[in-house]
Amino acid sequence: MTSARRGQRNHRIEHPCLLLVEGNDEYHFFRRMIERRQKDGVQIIQYSEQAKLGSLLAGVIVPDPQFAALVRVVGVVKDADLCYERAFQSVQDSLRHANLPIPAAPLSYGDAVGGETAIKSIAYIMPDNGSQGDLETLCLAAVNDSPAITCVSRYFECLASINHVPRQVSKAKLGAFLSANLDKPNLRMGEAIAAGVLPWNSPAFQGVHQFLDMIDAAM
Repeated sequence: MTSARRGQRNHRIEHPCLLLVEGNDEYHFFRRMIERRQKDGVQIIQYSEQAKLGSLLAGVIVPDPQFAALVRVVGVVKDADLCYERAFQSVQDSLRHANLPIPAAPLSYGDAVGGETAIKSIAYIMPDNGSQGDLETLCLAAVNDSPAITCVSRYFECLASINHVPRQVSKAKLGAFLSANLDKPNLRMGEAIAAGVLPWNSPAFQGVHQFLDMIDAAM
C-alpha cells in the first residue's frame, strides 16, 4: 500500500520507506508505478516550491518522533531541468541541511550507521541521472517507438517553423501524445501508467525500477 501526504501540513509518518517527489504529476506517476510493481510499505510525500525539500525534511519530517522510530530509507526524486549537476547538488544540500546521509551519486546509498536505527538515503534525478530534462522527458523515451510519436514530432516541427515553441517542450509533447489516445484522451501521467498507455515495464524506466528496488532493499 502506498500512502501520500502532500506539503507540510497534516502528514504523519506511517511507513519505513519515505519517497519524496517533486510535484503532483511525479506523485501520481510513482504511486501508479509502485502499484504496478505490486509493492507496499512506501509512503510518498510531495514537495514543491511552496514546501521546499530542505525545509520539509529539516523542519517537518526528521523532527517527527516517528521518523527515528520507524524510517529506514529516504528516497528523493528531482527533475534535472537544465542542469543535472545542479539538481543533484540541491538534493545533497537538502539532505545535509536535515543531517541525513548524503549519497555520493544517484542510485547509491548514503549510509548513516546507527545499529538498528540506521537510515539510508538515495536519490534519482530525472530523467536518467545524467541528462537534462524531467519526468516528461523520461516518459517520452518510454514511448519513443510508438507510431503516434512521429506525428507528434511533426506537429512540433511545424510549430517551430512559425516560431511558436512552447516554453516546456517535453511537457507539451507528452501532453500531445496522451491527448491522441483514442479511448481516453485526457489521461495524466499516473493514469497513463495505470492504463498501459505509458508502458510501466519499458526499458526507459529501468533506472526508476532500480531506484525503487534499492528503496525496497533498504527496508
